[in-house]
Amino acid sequence: MAKAYFDVLTALYRARLNGVDIYFIPGNHDFWTGEFAEDILFTKVYPKGHIFEVNGKKLLIIHGDGLLSRDKGYRVLRGLFRNRLFVALYRILHPDLGYTFARWISKAGNHTPHSDEYNQAVVTELKEVARNHNNQGIDYIVMGHYHQAKKVSLGDGSLVILGDWISLNSFGYFDGDEFSLNYWR
Repeated sequence: MAKAYFDVLTALYRARLNGVDIYFIPGNHDFWTGEFAEDILFTKVYPKGHIFEVNGKKLLIIHGDGLLSRDKGYRVLRGLFRNRLFVALYRILHPDLGYTFARWISKAGNHTPHSDEYNQAVVTELKEVARNHNNQGIDYIVMGHYHQAKKVSLGDGSLVILGDWISLNSFGYFDGDEFSLNYWR
């Protein structure tokens, strides 16, 4: 983990020391959490997401990357980056060099703003993915990754795309009965 995130990591660790359970669902920028994160910082790491059951409600919380039909190339790249041999070779690098390399790889991707049509196509496809989970008894399908904040009704459940904290200041909140999409003002 990079020293650039020391303040955040320290706050999480202090919360953990004070008895707060912290569950981590890594995403496309979190390829390797390592023993530090898994053994010290977080209560539990769920690399593929997890179904949480609270008050009779089932919440599937996933990062969301790799779900779209157009993500075939990304899924191959993700498999390479999460490969044990690749991770072992990467860990040989000095952390500063490794962090610089990771940032370069991240910035090399396509990060241009998407059109409204593109964003709607993403939501349409995600609704189909979410409906499959909803049909299996999941009440809330919660994900990030897509940098748009939406709550979409699925009939007897909801798809919640969390947006992002950096530009939208969006976050999700589950009160024990209802999952809501909120914005920090």
